[in-house]
Amino acid sequence: MAASSVNGFGLGTVAGYLHGMMEHRFPLIRARTPPAPSRQSVRVSRAQYVAVPAAIGIAHRPDGVLVRDAGALGLAGTAAFGGVALLGPLEGRTVLISGATGGVGAIAVRLAAARGARVIATAMSGSESGFVSALTDAEVTVIDYTQDVTAQVRAIAPDGVDAVLHLAGDLAELTALTRDGGAVASALTVPEASETASCRPP
Repeated sequence: MAASSVNGFGLGTVAGYLHGMMEHRFPLIRARTPPAPSRQSVRVSRAQYVAVPAAIGIAHRPDGVLVRDAGALGLAGTAAFGGVALLGPLEGRTVLISGATGGVGAIAVRLAAARGARVIATAMSGSESGFVSALTDAEVTVIDYTQDVTAQVRAIAPDGVDAVLHLAGDLAELTALTRDGGAVASALTVPEASETASCRPP
């Protein structure tokens, strides 16, 4: 293997958070990480071969995409692509992406912007906000999730946003910011019927 990625689920398994919750089939090869891993400094020291059915688990790397970049996409890239696709056509629409600093959110911001959406993204002010703003050449409006999210979104989109990609934060609050006929996609939960009554996919 030339390159791969480490995601939160894998790190949670390594840390023992799934003990007693998920079956582990041995041998289980864990990744070693530094004592205080950051997004930039996760070092995997061991790996093993895995047999994967070609029909469901293999994708060819497109020409022009570096092995390193393709290896980093993995689960986060798939989740971002699927979430953005669920929102429907985005050209000229306003999309709120919560959790924009995570792996899925960072890719989703780029995808939504590339599809012509007006993107509002949540991040903490300061370096996190700067990180999100630098993800794409398109204009992205970053709001601080530690402040009043509803007030900030309403100041930008008084009638509500066209779509929400929920990757963090309160789903009910974000759904309430979606205009009638808008769409909500969540990577964290299935919305209740009352939350989706006015938020149908286009």
